[in-house]
Amino acid sequence: MLPGMTYTWRVRTATESKALALNAPGWSKWVAGSFSTRLPVSWSISPDYPAVGETIATVTPTLRWRNQFSWIFYYEIQIAKDPSFNTDPATAIGPVYWELLHGGESVPFNSYAVRAEAALEPNATYYWRVRPRVQGAGAPVEWSETWYFLTQ
Repeated sequence: MLPGMTYTWRVRTATESKALALNAPGWSKWVAGSFSTRLPVSWSISPDYPAVGETIATVTPTLRWRNQFSWIFYYEIQIAKDPSFNTDPATAIGPVYWELLHGGESVPFNSYAVRAEAALEPNATYYWRVRPRVQGAGAPVEWSETWYFLTQ
């Protein structure tokens, strides 16, 4: 089940031991209810690789993070040379890499591999952050802290 979502259920019983048509008189009235799963949070996320401020020898790193809550598995990640992650075309100083991913399907878990066709620049400082992705009509969760690394 997805975090931060409301689920509705309903059930009814039958007085017959044989199969009944959907509208047969042997069915009870429907009983319904709903429940909500816990809201995701970003304060539980911390960087795993690279370490904050680390200089790395690749322009296609695999960024990894840890989350105290294993029930969170959908994430958004942003990487940019601008620590404000400005995406306004009129004022942005560079591109913001912004991806949605399933942390349980990434290799290793909770990671993002920068693709060769989107390689980072050498000799640059990059900032990155992660947040749980809220599904449905839920409001986005705050981003994690912003971390940074340098490329050689």
